[in-house]
Order: sequence, then C-alpha cells, then structure tokens
Amino acid sequence: MKSLQWLFFISITAMTLVMPPFLWLGLAPEKTFLEFISGWQTIGVVGSIVATYAAIVAFLFGWDPRAVFGSWARRNIVLPVVTGKKSILILCCILIFVIFAQIYFIYSFNKVHYPILKEYLVAEDFDSADKLIEGGRVSGKKFWSTVNDAMRQQFFSTSQGADDDECRKHLVSLENTSLAFQRAWYRYFADFAMASCRQVLDDPKKSLAYYKKALDVARFLSKDDAQLIKRKMAAIYLYDKDNQTDITDEKERYNKVITLVTEDMDFSAQRILGSAYYLLGEYAKAAEIWNRMLERSTGLTSIEEKRLLNNISLAYQKGHQYQLAINVAKTGVAKVFDIHNEAERREQIRILSTLSQAYTENNQCDLANSTWDERNKIRLQELSPCTSLLDVQIRSCQNPVNNYETFLSSLLTGVGQRPETFIDRTPLALQSLVEQAELKFRECYLGLTFRKEDVMNAVMSGM
Repeated sequence: MKSLQWLFFISITAMTLVMPPFLWLGLAPEKTFLEFISGWQTIGVVGSIVATYAAIVAFLFGWDPRAVFGSWARRNIVLPVVTGKKSILILCCILIFVIFAQIYFIYSFNKVHYPILKEYLVAEDFDSADKLIEGGRVSGKKFWSTVNDAMRQQFFSTSQGADDDECRKHLVSLENTSLAFQRAWYRYFADFAMASCRQVLDDPKKSLAYYKKALDVARFLSKDDAQLIKRKMAAIYLYDKDNQTDITDEKERYNKVITLVTEDMDFSAQRILGSAYYLLGEYAKAAEIWNRMLERSTGLTSIEEKRLLNNISLAYQKGHQYQLAINVAKTGVAKVFDIHNEAERREQIRILSTLSQAYTENNQCDLANSTWDERNKIRLQELSPCTSLLDVQIRSCQNPVNNYETFLSSLLTGVGQRPETFIDRTPLALQSLVEQAELKFRECYLGLTFRKEDVMNAVMSGM
C-alpha cells in the first residue's frame, strides 16, 4: 500500500516539475522561459493576495472556509484514494500517462513532421508544395494550403501581382487558428504566412511583428530558419520608402538591415547587404560585396549573375566610374538568356535598362537610346508609369529629343496624367510636370537620381 502511495506522490511531484516547460512551449514559446515564468508568478501573487483577503473576511465573520473544505476533501477525496489500492493505481497510471505525454511534447517540440514540405516552402516551390498537400501526404490540409498560398501571394507581389482578397481571407483563417500546443515549425510557418500577407496588404509594421514572432520560434528549429526570417525583415526595412516601419530614420534603418544580414552568407542576404551599403552612400563597399559574391560563388545561374552585375554597374555609376559601369553592364547583357523564360527575360530587361542609364550618365546619347530600344523590343507589356519616367530620362540625353510628342506622352504617363488631357503647354505647366516627375521617380527607384535639369531642357525644347 505504501509503495502505491509513494508512486502517487512521486507522480504528482514529477508532473509539477514537467508542467512549467510544457505550458511554456505549448502556450508562448516566442517568449523566453524566464519571461513566461515571471508572468505566471504575477498571476500567482495576485491570486494569493485575493485568497488572503478572502480568508481574512471569512475569519471576521466567524467562518473558516479552509477548515470546512479541508475536512470535506479529506473525508471524500483523500482517504478513499490513499486507502483504496485500485483508486490510487488508476490515478498513478493517469498521472504517468500525462507526464509521458508532456515529456514527449517537450522532446518533439522542435521536430519537423514533413521535411519535404518545409523544404518546398523555404525554396518557394509552391507548386510542388501544392501537389504534396493535395496528394494527401500531409495532415492538416486546409492549414498548410492556406500557409502555402499566403507565402505564394507575397512572392507574386514582386513580379506578377498578388491577390489582396485572397490574402485577406488567409489572414482571417490563420488569425482564428489556435496555435496552442502546436509544434515549433507549425507556429513558425503560421507566423511566416501571416507576415507574408501583411506585406501584400502594405502593412509593414504588422508584418514585422509576425516575422519577429517567427524569429523567436526559429530558435527551436535551425540557424538557417532564423536567417531566412532575418532576410525577410531586412527586405522590409530596405524598401521602406514611406517610413511605415518602426524605424523612421533612413540611416538607422539601413544599419538595421546590415545588422540583420551581415553574418548571413546566403546569396540573397549578401545582395541585400550590398544594397544597404549602397543606400548609405558607401558605393565602393557595396561594389566590393557584390564583386566578392561574383568571384566566390560557384554554380550561379544566369539570373543571379545578371543581378549581381546589374548592382555592381549601378554602384560604379554612383561613384562616377561610368566606363567601368558600362563594361560591367555589357558583361551582364552578354550572358545568355532564354527569351521565353519569364524570369530570365525580366533580368535581361533590367540590365539593359542599367546599361542605358550608364550610357546616359556618360553622355553617350546614341548608345543610350539604341540600348533602350533593344530593351523595349523584348518587353511584352506597355511601359508602366515608373518605366515611362526612366524612358523620359534616357531620351532627354538628346536635346532636342527625337519624337517630342512620344517623349511628352511618356512624361505625362509617368506622373499619372492621360496625355490627351494635357492641353495647356505653357512653360509653368511643363515645369510643374517635371517637378512631379522628380517626386514620382524617387518613389519608383530607390537609390537612383533623376536628371531633372536634362529633362527640363528636353521638355522646354519642344516649346
């Protein structure tokens, strides 16, 4: 009998010891253990104070609820349990089962149940992830489908255009999904997905808040998982043109980017690192980072090489090393690409744009225009407002410009006005157009400079 009682009390003690880490991982793993425990201590202190005051009030009225409750519990609960072999054995079994369940949860908290799915999500191979989920090889089909598509929408937002309505639906679904007692990777991707959709909906502050939660959970997974989140956060800070994040000072924001990715040797992280130095005005440092990547990286794809060469050319342009910038951009243009591959074609268009700008900066106007024409031949859509402003800048290298009406039409499209509505061609109206174009150009192209004087001269040449 005594051995069963000892087993019972040992089980109670073990469960008491295992319970705090079990509750911590199950309810708030994004906090440190000490933060979580201190929160529970606060609740315990408040509860103790309330219980003490209640006991004082009860004593003043001549009733001791502790004695009454204790007598009842002893008679109806404690004695039947500790004196009945079957009762205490059943309770011991239940307690041991609970303890083992808690220990298993703690032990497996950082385990990834579907490594292939995780691999697809991290690599942004959303189609393969869809096939895996739809094929019934992953439990929680609705959850993982939502996560996959939320992350896909953020990926699309940089090229093909994301579906805002889909992201709103995904956010409602994910924010109403309980993450209590879910494994680390489950929580990690839930926060990752919600951050992705907040990016799509232009809410960088909330996006960063979700990324930070995912980063806190990532410490239970791997260093690579943490670095991936840091790269996502760095990208938000890097492209925050309207001061919508928690850091409004530009210099401080770019230094934050450097802090996040400086130790990450991933290709995209180093590209972001170079961009941060570029935007801080440290063009030589940016070029050094990108050149080092180009030299040390093996097996780079044509796209990755073109991106690096494009960035290096831009850095040299900012350093007024125009011929060097031209040479680098020409090297990128010469890299073979598949015109039928959307991603490769887009990179070719980008580096042709950079080469055109380099020629413009070097006052090689004919080459700037012919390169820009070559660039426009391989695009499949009309010039966007931002690209129209780039068109204006390159065409303005020649004064007077060729085909003035087309040039003016591009300027009007760039500032958001329909060309047919512009009827007052006065010097003041044209000057106002150029000033609007300068503001819009800053919004469109982070780190590039609008050649306002050249554009103004070109615009006035048609008067």
